[in-house]
Amino acid sequence: MNASGRRSNDTTATPSLPPPDSPKGGACVRCKELSRSRTQIVMPVSCQPEGLLVIADAPSLEDDRTGTCLSGMSGRTLDAMLSGRGIERGREYGVATLVRCLAPAGRRPWLHEIDQCLPKLAGVLLAARPRVLLLAGGASADVFLGRRPMDKHIEHQRKAPRLVPFAAHPLLVVVLNVLNYIVPGGLYAVPTYLPSGRAWWRKLADGRRVADVVEEQVDLAARLLRSQRHALRVPV
Repeated sequence: MNASGRRSNDTTATPSLPPPDSPKGGACVRCKELSRSRTQIVMPVSCQPEGLLVIADAPSLEDDRTGTCLSGMSGRTLDAMLSGRGIERGREYGVATLVRCLAPAGRRPWLHEIDQCLPKLAGVLLAARPRVLLLAGGASADVFLGRRPMDKHIEHQRKAPRLVPFAAHPLLVVVLNVLNYIVPGGLYAVPTYLPSGRAWWRKLADGRRVADVVEEQVDLAARLLRSQRHALRVPV
């Protein structure tokens, strides 16, 4: 309705999104355990349009202290790996999490908690319009690519890195289809383990270290980002 009480003919209005959170606790208490365990709400850092967005599962203890996504050792490791490829945080790449509050004992977020936060992540995706999603964690990969072990996610996406959201969480399907339409060349997804001290040197079933696989996946994400900018085919 417009000011005169008549229905507007404007059909270009974007769908309404939930109001943004604010740090230092904010107002969100939808998830009782998370609202009690957090110190503050951890806010995402956006990327330039057609950039790279890292999506982790949930904030860490360090993130909860600073209010910034991936501010601990894992984030610094990713910063070093990406900056070494000419991709800087806050410019070519940004960071976000499925949920914005620290989970008790650092556990993986539960499905109902992810459901509550996904509309906010959808808003971040629409605003940032990334070209490449680096899905850093098992929950993130499952939400965007469907449930399967991480090694299967990696194997599949190396063969076909385009993000076709038929298996994505229902709350994200529309947004991902929109991004595939408006982002030149479409949207790509690269799943990876989150770099962490506990798992960094662990060996996988095929004998490779987690560190080596993360390095390969970050390199793939960087090549996909550059390939579309230069209209080159990326070998995978």
